[in-house]
Amino acid sequence: IQVSALSRNGEGAKSTIVQAKTLPFIPSAAPQAVTGQPVSKSSITVTWKEPPVDTHNGELEGYRIFFRKNDSDLTDSDASVIKVGKDARKLMLGNLSIWTDYKIWVLAFTSVGEGPASPPIIVRTQEDVPGEPKQLKVENVNSTTIYVDWRPPVARKRNGIIRGYYVYYIPLDDKENPKGQEKVYDTKDGNTVSAVITELEPNTMYRITVAGYTRKGDGSRS
Repeated sequence: IQVSALSRNGEGAKSTIVQAKTLPFIPSAAPQAVTGQPVSKSSITVTWKEPPVDTHNGELEGYRIFFRKNDSDLTDSDASVIKVGKDARKLMLGNLSIWTDYKIWVLAFTSVGEGPASPPIIVRTQEDVPGEPKQLKVENVNSTTIYVDWRPPVARKRNGIIRGYYVYYIPLDDKENPKGQEKVYDTKDGNTVSAVITELEPNTMYRITVAGYTRKGDGSRS
C-alpha cells in the first residue's frame, strides 16, 4: 500500500510501500466431487476434491467427514465426524452396519471455522450372508413326502437381498445319527418360504434344516 497527496498541481510524492494481509475467513465453497464406494459389508471409502482455490479464504487446515445411517429416526446432529488433514482426499469409514444406507457429507475448515458442507451422498454397505430362518415347521403329506415351511430371518439379520432358500434333508438311524448323503432342495426364490420334499424313504426319520442365501452365499441354518 502507498499513499500520496493530490492537489490542483498534480500528485505528490508517494509514501514508503507498506504491505498488509487481510485476515483469513471460513471457506466460501464446499469440497467438490464427493463420492462413496462400498468396499465391504462394513466399510465405505469416501473421496473428494478440495474447494476451488479462490474460495479457500486462507489456508485450509483440514476436512471433516460426517456420516450417519440414512434413517428417518435420526437427524444430522446424530452424525459421527472424522477430522483429517488438509492434504487428505480419501477416507475409509469402518465398523458400519451390514447392507445399510449411510448419508455422508464433507466440509473444509480454516483457522477461523468451517465452510459450507458438500451435498450429501447416500451409499449402502455390501451384503453378507443372512441369519437363520425362523419358525421351521414340517408336516407329513404321505409316506414319502413332507411339507416344510418357515419364516424369513428377522429384518436386521437378512443382510441383503435373499435370493432363495436351501432346504437340507438327511435320513437318521435309530440313534438319530445321520446316514447316507444329505440332499438339498433350492427354492430359487427369496419370496418362497415353503417346499414340498418328495421321494423320501418310508418310515424314516429325517433331519430338516433351512438356510437363506444372498449373493454372498448361504447363511446360518435353522
